[in-house]
Amino acid sequence: MTYIDALDMDNRHTLYSWKHTGVVTAYNAGVDIKSIQRQCRHSAREMTCNYLKSLGLYDNKNFY
Repeated sequence: MTYIDALDMDNRHTLYSWKHTGVVTAYNAGVDIKSIQRQCRHSAREMTCNYLKSLGLYDNKNFY
């Protein structure tokens, strides 16, 4: 039995999706962009901004 089977995950989810969940949780908790950038191992802030935008988060007014 694999871990994915044990977790009862379907084909729509991957272990990589946990990265997105962690970033969304951190962002919504008010973690600064520089820390998120380091966690994602992005070399430039713009990469992190684009990533946040792709998750629908960058326009979150609560962050500011």
